[in-house]
Amino acid sequence: MITSRAVAARSMTTSASLAIATAAVAAVAAVAAVAIITTFLKVEKTQKAEIAKRKEEEEVEKRRKKGKEKTKRKKKEKKKKKEEEEEEEEEEEEEEEEEEEEEEEEEDWRR
Repeated sequence: MITSRAVAARSMTTSASLAIATAAVAAVAAVAAVAIITTFLKVEKTQKAEIAKRKEEEEVEKRRKKGKEKTKRKKKEKKKKKEEEEEEEEEEEEEEEEEEEEEEEEEDWRR
């Protein structure tokens, strides 16, 4: 026959086993939670780094394009200025030629 002490001892052993098992499951769950959170934080950090890198690359590209546009604009302005100077020179030459012709005509009339 089973004595009440044996029953009590068996129920205490069962309770202790359940408590140990519960604690073990809780510990495994805690470790898993920490692993999940750590992985999530690493992924998030990696994503933020990629986003920052992409933004910086876009800014560099914008600055490069802006530099190209600025260079093009300066070249156009320089070309336009050069053309205007050439036109002015041509006009001055034409005026000088006209003046010379007029002077020659005046001299011819005087003779």
